[in-house]
Amino acid sequence: YYLTVAEYVQFNLALSIFNILVVTISFGFFTSIMRESARKAGSKEFRGTAFLVGLVGGILGSVLLCIAGLIMVFVTGNVGFGTVLLLSSPFFVIFYIHYGLNKILIGESMIKKLSLSISSQKLIFLALAITVLHFFPHNVPLLVIAKLSSWILIIPIIIFSGIAFKNIRKHLSELWAE
Repeated sequence: YYLTVAEYVQFNLALSIFNILVVTISFGFFTSIMRESARKAGSKEFRGTAFLVGLVGGILGSVLLCIAGLIMVFVTGNVGFGTVLLLSSPFFVIFYIHYGLNKILIGESMIKKLSLSISSQKLIFLALAITVLHFFPHNVPLLVIAKLSSWILIIPIIIFSGIAFKNIRKHLSELWAE
């Protein structure tokens, strides 16, 4: 059970696009949120701000991935890679929120939760990848979806991090001013 060279390139290219999109969409908000959460350790309000920034950015990223996928399919004729982008675009929201919440965990020095989040995500992806490659060999879109859905661990992180949705406007204006 393996991917061909072309399939492996598609898989890595999709993940690279997601990582570039994360940096582009965040506008430095997550870095500022990380710094502010370090200053005000234990402030659950910045966690709420990070979650909302992640949600809005994730939705924006998903829309951009859909547009890129449609361009790939209809303009360039690259149906294979366009399909990868189109099918995985809804899962970008999970990927993006997880990225933001990991920044909060770094800012608040919650290293145990951070390492648990990262290592369990990798174990979940390993199990999903083995399953996908066993039952659906050479299915790159499904493998990318497995990679992105392995970040579903944001749900327990959100629950156990104690996010508060207070003073969101105030925090966003402070972050935007920086």
